[in-house]
Amino acid sequence: KLRPDLVIHGVDLSPDMLDKARGKGHYDALFEADLTADISHLAGGYAALVSAGTFTLGHLGPEPLSPLLEQCLPGAMAIIGVNRQHFEAEGFEAVLTNLHDKGRISSPQLNEVQIFDGRDADHSGDIAFVLQFTVG
Repeated sequence: KLRPDLVIHGVDLSPDMLDKARGKGHYDALFEADLTADISHLAGGYAALVSAGTFTLGHLGPEPLSPLLEQCLPGAMAIIGVNRQHFEAEGFEAVLTNLHDKGRISSPQLNEVQIFDGRDADHSGDIAFVLQFTVG
């Protein structure tokens, strides 16, 4: 574990992905969960929320953001990667604006990054937004 002082939990819908995560030895707990369903069984009380590969084409739209925020402590830092095309098509901006207007999150920063290093010609121009905000 890179930082033994940190408690890291992982969540995935796929038991196979959880097995791969378990094999890495970085997680203190792993949970199988469908983020479009009730997630109240998760441990909660999280000081950070990090998501990569969840909010992308063919996966989840912005709807699970609100329940995920309920799992976080006030002041928790959230870093969430969202494919730019998916961000625009699924209305992430409106959801983030609503969450901000309700005081559930700070004003989100959207940092644009290239997803792949260019070696894959089919995806060389794919862009993601890395969202950064604090939970209210």
